[in-house]
Amino acid sequence: MVVNQRIDRLKRTALVIGASEGIGYACAKSLLEDGNRVCIVSRSEQKLDNAKRTLSERFPNDILSFVSDIGEPKAIHEINKFVNTTWGNVDILVNSNGGPKAGKLTTLSDEDWLQGFNTFAMPVIRAIREFSADMIKNKWGRIVTIGSIAAKEPIENLDLSNFIRSGFLGLHKSVSRDLAKHNINVHMVQPGSILTSRTKQRITQRATELGISFEESEKISLSKIPKGKIGDAEEVGKLVRFLCSEQADYLTGTSINVDGGMSLSI
Repeated sequence: MVVNQRIDRLKRTALVIGASEGIGYACAKSLLEDGNRVCIVSRSEQKLDNAKRTLSERFPNDILSFVSDIGEPKAIHEINKFVNTTWGNVDILVNSNGGPKAGKLTTLSDEDWLQGFNTFAMPVIRAIREFSADMIKNKWGRIVTIGSIAAKEPIENLDLSNFIRSGFLGLHKSVSRDLAKHNINVHMVQPGSILTSRTKQRITQRATELGISFEESEKISLSKIPKGKIGDAEEVGKLVRFLCSEQADYLTGTSINVDGGMSLSI
């Protein structure tokens, strides 16, 4: 039996934004396992160093890291310059930059909405605009943005996130049609409950609000998932690996749920 057989035999240059932990880290790991070279980006230098150190044990020649606060307007261009100088053009872009502040329309201030959009929406817009330019010249590219099932089914108390995620659906569908003629595929991956620090925070927050234990709060989450378990980040990473491979050449403009059957939408 062949273990971890590569899907794509041609080495590409991938950039994973928000890759120091969780889903972004899992995406970077899967892309490395497929034989690509990967630059990981995060604003946390310590977490990024830890991630790079771990990945370097298996892939010492194919991993770069860059510390950046992608909410800054010039950040994406600086990342592009860094990767371009070292390896050349980015072929694969994965956006995995977390989510905005929790809250409802009535509790979120104007500042919350503006900050959420500037911190979590604009970096994705800038990244697609920046890196698709070279992909167009090279007539090949893959763009994947990690969203949430909230894009199709709003989650309670995440009004700002619901707003941004659903907007991304329209954006990525539009962009996928524009870029298809250049052999650039664009996708969204919509995770449900995945075992990340953000998921643990939500379970803890609910436990506090309801005055119950973490375990009891976790059972509430599990009761909504037909598969009966919270997903693993590597399951998302494996899907992203496939979408970025040559085997997914005829797929573009998709939005794929990774949620254990949790979503009720068709």
